[in-house]
Amino acid sequence: VKKRDVTQASLVDTLDISGQTLQQWLRDDNYPSIPNLLRLSDALKVSPAWLLFGTGEESENQSVEIPEFDIKFSAGNGNVIFEEEDASRTAFYRRDWFHTVGINPEHCIRARIQGDSMQGTLYEDDIVLINRDEIDIVDGRVYAIRIGSNLRVKRLQLKADGTVKLISDNADYDDEIVPLDENFQVIGRVRDKSGRGGL
Repeated sequence: VKKRDVTQASLVDTLDISGQTLQQWLRDDNYPSIPNLLRLSDALKVSPAWLLFGTGEESENQSVEIPEFDIKFSAGNGNVIFEEEDASRTAFYRRDWFHTVGINPEHCIRARIQGDSMQGTLYEDDIVLINRDEIDIVDGRVYAIRIGSNLRVKRLQLKADGTVKLISDNADYDDEIVPLDENFQVIGRVRDKSGRGGL
């Protein structure tokens, strides 16, 4: 199942319009010309009729917006309180993708990857989709975590002694063992990525 993730910035670039023009369309303050309407429907993979009237091949409930935050996971510090109004942009996904994988889109965020410790899976400047509902560690899965004020993305493994092994997919980095204490928090499981990493 393919998702559609399109940021407002990418729409501005694709359609060669100003951000102000796009905002006017989104607020219904203005409407696109017929050529722009066709280009917009192509970029979003929806019918022109759906864009104009909410009817046709794609109903209004088919797409969902996911907030994206200017927070870089892996090597940077940041705030782990994710308030909707603090999102710097949004991306559009197909609602049926979330249904297929059993995820509530209301509890998902997007954030950018910094560093190369997960190279092979995640690359510098990739954007990850984090499901904040999944905070129970499943061995071998990739999670966004906080250790103190450090935000990271790592593959996790629970140890019998109550510690957690942080596994980097890049062989140049050693695994780490950290205690499960007040300094450690699972923010959510990484369920998808966007980016040109590895290309």
